[in-house]
Amino acid sequence: MILHDNNYVIHAKNVRKQYGHGASSIDALLGVDLSVEYGQVVSILGPNGAGKTTLIEIIEGLRKSDSGSISILGQDIADLKAVKHLRERIGISPQHSVLPPLLTIEELLTQQATFYDKPQNIDYLITRLGLDDKRHFRIGNLSGGQQQRVTVALALIGDPDLIFLDEPTSQLDPQAKRAVWELLDEQRKHKCISILMTTHQMEEAQQCSDRVVILDGGRVLADDKPSGLIAKYTPSSVLEFVTNMDADLHFLPGETQKVNHIDNTQKVRLITDDPNDYILKLVEMSKKDFFLIRDLRVQNQSLEDVFIQITGREMRS
Repeated sequence: MILHDNNYVIHAKNVRKQYGHGASSIDALLGVDLSVEYGQVVSILGPNGAGKTTLIEIIEGLRKSDSGSISILGQDIADLKAVKHLRERIGISPQHSVLPPLLTIEELLTQQATFYDKPQNIDYLITRLGLDDKRHFRIGNLSGGQQQRVTVALALIGDPDLIFLDEPTSQLDPQAKRAVWELLDEQRKHKCISILMTTHQMEEAQQCSDRVVILDGGRVLADDKPSGLIAKYTPSSVLEFVTNMDADLHFLPGETQKVNHIDNTQKVRLITDDPNDYILKLVEMSKKDFFLIRDLRVQNQSLEDVFIQITGREMRS
């Protein structure tokens, strides 16, 4: 049964979920709306207990909502026949996955490929994820980061239209993280796959997402492009510089952040709507022998600043 606009690979409307009953009940989701267009990467951010896991599990069909509607690839997930048909078009990379420890990477992917009519090439996935030299290693002998890359390969093996990624790079070094996202970008470009991701890594969400959804207390607090969120919630610039510990900074506003640095210096961070005005003052002050200025830079605020502004909390894994 077609439920929603076919422009969306995921369309969730007014999804609610409560755990428990009476005074001890907990509202995990309070009327959440979420959409993902074809070919998009959408990241869900939120502090612990925000409702992220509940929402993802409901969309994946692992948990039932109390009310609301959800369609995936144009099909109502309440329709059991449709859900069975959809499974071959969806890939899942969970954060915590128990893989068979005695199988090698190649054996596991070969086994899983038999469940699909048109699986992706195993050698291609192994090589692109930087696992070629480990293909004959047993899963139980792999590091956490290597196993995490195997779960990404498993999510892609069936050549899906949609994949769910739960903290896909949390255990990866920068090189491995780059390999994962280069592969995912390639899949998006050539196969138009869509991605719904949860992550605690703000930089990853900012760089890799078309849209970011911030969830807290079971509600969607913000939903926009990363650049749109930054422009709306934290439009000011960040001015940073290093100066000597005894520098006279009376001309800077009181909310200026100062952190001890090296060699009897301090790092100063100022959020301002007019960085040029302060730069001129700093340049003038730097002409004095006792006033050191170095590593001066101006930058936009980040998605992490937006997250703190909206939720009042830092993101913690």
